[in-house]
Amino acid sequence: MSNPRVVEPNWINDHQLSDAQWIEAMRGREKLNRCTRLADSLYRQLSHFARSYSAERSNALNPVLRILDLNSGIGDLLISSGVKAAKQNHDFRIALSDARPVSIAEQQALAERNGVCVQSIQMDFLNSPLPSGYDVIVCALMLHSLPERDVFRLIQSMQCAANRGAIIVDYRRSRASAFLLKTLSMSLTQSEVFRQGIAKSVQSSFTSEELRKIGSEALARPVRVKAILPCYLMMVVEDAVETELTPAFA
Repeated sequence: MSNPRVVEPNWINDHQLSDAQWIEAMRGREKLNRCTRLADSLYRQLSHFARSYSAERSNALNPVLRILDLNSGIGDLLISSGVKAAKQNHDFRIALSDARPVSIAEQQALAERNGVCVQSIQMDFLNSPLPSGYDVIVCALMLHSLPERDVFRLIQSMQCAANRGAIIVDYRRSRASAFLLKTLSMSLTQSEVFRQGIAKSVQSSFTSEELRKIGSEALARPVRVKAILPCYLMMVVEDAVETELTPAFA
């Protein structure tokens, strides 16, 4: 059982936060991501794309997989995937993005500490077309801050812009998720911004049935949404369409 979805203003979109507050909150989210092993689940799906691409191009050894991550924050999820890809001889070319100028320096610093090369793009994807040229587009831990109509358009825009597919990950709305994430946030970070925001994030997230319904309506066909333990949902779109690119939220 879960309570109805309620979308409230969330810290991730609060441009009144100082850079220091934002960084502290993002580092709290990084600790939570690491504790719940979210990056491992994301990497498994990315490596599936890489393997299927390699199988299609049997004459090419480890073809390049170009990945764009939307609203990356400090970039911990895709940087972790980049580390794993290098160990398994996958050639991931990763572009991180975020609207905040401070995110660029934080992403590059984290990438350097992990020995990974990534591109950082300052981009407000809510108000401009998604860039083309990427095989897979990822959006993690963002849907909960958007109204349903914008989630609908984002799913469409991601599919249109990606050459091969898209991955969307967010919290799963349930009482168990709310309790777990609140407990972990209290033990993992001192950031009051993140602690207070995590409860709102879960309450404004989707259930698997709700996300599957929106995705199916947005793409006019069934979509796959799976639960990722302990508290996430993942939607995977494994084919792309050719169409005119439009802003997701124009």
